[in-house]
Amino acid sequence: MMLLQQYSGWTGRAFAQTESMLTSGSDRKLQKKLKVAKDQLRHFSQFGLRTLVCGCRELSDSEARYFMKEHKVAKTSLFNREENVAQVVDELERGFSLLGITAVEDKIQLGVPETVKMLLDGGIRVWMLTGDSVETAVNIAGVCRLVPQSCKVFYVTCEDDHGDRDQKEELAELTGKLRKILDSIMETEADNPKALSFSLVVNGMALYSILDESAGASSLKRLFATVACNSCSVIACRVA
Repeated sequence: MMLLQQYSGWTGRAFAQTESMLTSGSDRKLQKKLKVAKDQLRHFSQFGLRTLVCGCRELSDSEARYFMKEHKVAKTSLFNREENVAQVVDELERGFSLLGITAVEDKIQLGVPETVKMLLDGGIRVWMLTGDSVETAVNIAGVCRLVPQSCKVFYVTCEDDHGDRDQKEELAELTGKLRKILDSIMETEADNPKALSFSLVVNGMALYSILDESAGASSLKRLFATVACNSCSVIACRVA
């Protein structure tokens, strides 16, 4: 979410002073603040709280007018509208100063855990699609009884920052994770079929890589479908 706030009555000198205040500070201090924020986000997520990171960036009048014009052009474009808007927003949301983080409890509605349990007991596979982090999503899934206490949880995730990793290397890693999960499932089924109960957690980056048509990894898609369709529930995180 982006909020553009306009301040009136500023002189050029006052704006220059304010801009200097927001951008001052060493990189070491900034990195320390970011590390503390990440640790707090992880801590809050483990309790199922909805978290947001708040930041700000001051724009000059000319910069604000430029971005507002570009955003309007992108919103009214006839082709590739979403891509154009995303490009403008990505250009604007850079060089932010960290203000802080928020954590809000989002209570589960009455009857949801009981309804989910009835679906699972009836043999219905349930998928949960959410924009939450992995920690938050798993915690909420537990509260909703989407992941029973006796259920084993498998994780298939990729880091948001790929760095210099090659796409083939990433697909090979995902294939290895899914094959390991499938082998574990088959071993459990052979030893005790009644004990076979598991959930799959997958994040957006991993899901997009698996379903990427340009990658051409049809065997990876089949492997994922085999694991996902045999799980009692699937939790897809960071997909919104």
